[in-house]
Amino acid sequence: MTLGISRVITDQDRKEHAALAKIIERLCRMFPELSEEDVHRAVHGKYSDFEQSPIRDYVPVLVENVARNELGRQVRQYRA
Repeated sequence: MTLGISRVITDQDRKEHAALAKIIERLCRMFPELSEEDVHRAVHGKYSDFEQSPIRDYVPVLVENVARNELGRQVRQYRA
């Protein structure tokens, strides 16, 4: 028997996911050396770090900043 846990998708969830898609687009343009999959993985990995944050307004901004720093490190290592 499988227990399914359903979660109501809120308007805030939709806004965050739309913001994440835009962040991925921006970071792909910023780091053309990296694959879209690498960027996607970095953004969604950092997003999961903020999963339990009670205040959601700044989550996309924080995710973008942290992911950009991580991707920048990857590119510097790639170029070295």
